[in-house]
Amino acid sequence: MTRRRRQQFSPEFKEEAVRMVLEGERTVASVAREFGINASTLGSRVHRHRIVHGQDEQPLSGPERARIRELERENAELREKLTFLKKQPPSSRPRADDARRVRADRCGEGPP
Repeated sequence: MTRRRRQQFSPEFKEEAVRMVLEGERTVASVAREFGINASTLGSRVHRHRIVHGQDEQPLSGPERARIRELERENAELREKLTFLKKQPPSSRPRADDARRVRADRCGEGPP
């Protein structure tokens, strides 16, 4: 038994769905639900559109570039802190030379 395709979509319909994802604040899944298409299909179309039209992106403005630099600096600082926090703390076990020391108990039970 072969599966029948549900529907053929026009190029305009496909472009409209991709445009809604790229220009809006909406997710691929929400747009796909609204249009009644598979989310992975729409995601593939959006990905293909970004590859083909990648050079059409607007260059970053001065404040956007500064914000990116600030976030990269903060990211590096947080990575350093994480590396520091991942280090093992010194153990509380006695060292080998400490084990040879004799400790005297001075509870009055004989000479020290």
